[in-house]
Amino acid sequence: MSGTMLFVHGTGVRGERYRATLATVTAQAAAHGLPEVRGVPWGDRYGAPSGAGSRTTPRYQATHGGRRLPTEQEKLAGLWAVLYTYPWFELELAAHADQQDADEGYDDSPQQLYEQIAGFQATPALTARLADLGLTEAFQSALTDIISCQEFFDAINNEANDLFELRRLVARAVVARALIVQSSGPWTWIEPADRDELASRLTTELGVEMGVWDAMAGKSKQLGWRLAESWWQSQRGAFTDTTSPLAGDILRFLARGDEMRSYLARQIRAVTPPVVLLGHSLGGIMCVDLLCRKPVGGVRALITVGSQAPMLHELGALPALAAEAALPEDFPPWLNVYDERDILSYLAAPIFDDAIDFEIASGQPFPASHSSYWTAPLFWRRLVEFLA
Repeated sequence: MSGTMLFVHGTGVRGERYRATLATVTAQAAAHGLPEVRGVPWGDRYGAPSGAGSRTTPRYQATHGGRRLPTEQEKLAGLWAVLYTYPWFELELAAHADQQDADEGYDDSPQQLYEQIAGFQATPALTARLADLGLTEAFQSALTDIISCQEFFDAINNEANDLFELRRLVARAVVARALIVQSSGPWTWIEPADRDELASRLTTELGVEMGVWDAMAGKSKQLGWRLAESWWQSQRGAFTDTTSPLAGDILRFLARGDEMRSYLARQIRAVTPPVVLLGHSLGGIMCVDLLCRKPVGGVRALITVGSQAPMLHELGALPALAAEAALPEDFPPWLNVYDERDILSYLAAPIFDDAIDFEIASGQPFPASHSSYWTAPLFWRRLVEFLA
């Protein structure tokens, strides 16, 4: 397919993240016979500067500003590294937890939890999975070991602990202990994904067996309200680092978008026509806004992905188009791709008569859903159909 596909990235994207996304888009486009991809790296030139907000955020340094925090995956890996050596580690911490709120609204007792673990019978699905991983005997051994360890006894009898949440700790402890029993060397450890799946399955089965899932919502809300304020205060500097590029890019474009629009227009003129604009998130807003202002020669189609342009127009906040106004007559064909799980994606067809909406059901939670389009085969097949 002749011409050029210009990839206009979204808000907050810089450096390696931009390069990795561009590489994925380029490879997928080539594999599907689409036009050659060229990137429009506007973020480094015109986006919000790095470190914006550091001087105006109270206690910036003291609340983890300017420092890279470990990811959830890294935290989990560090926890399992400890559990592989001492599987009762989390139970030991729980045994010495301070008394906080009384356990309300959930009828459970230490004796019930003890009896559940002592008499636990895995479902056929979990039994089959354990057999696949060669952990059947080690799992049974781990169940025997945990009910005889002092850390488990002390943890379940500490009134400070939520016995529902304690089941998660028990599940990880049992899995870690089973792996220790089964393993005779590092080369025999199972894959982390299989390990995490086992812990999740066991947590679920412990919860379902005791009928605690109905109580989870209320318990989670109580815990969330108790911890949220102090946690956000302690992480305000880190939160500023994370959000200032995202919000800053959008605010800069809405307040002073002329440089970004001019840069995008120059990139369009510099490549081989016909041009397909592929705009992600804020990149899609930039493309729609530019195309609404005046004719841009050589653009044959617009594809927006996970974009907020329709929502901005519904709010009357799209810079180039008055509220309720229709698209210009010379606006190119427009495919708008969204995912219901991507809370930053919106429908275009209800307010733009000529736009075509297309849903991708990635199954990913947000924010992963906001960048999962590039690896979805259905996305690329739809682009081929649209541009044919």
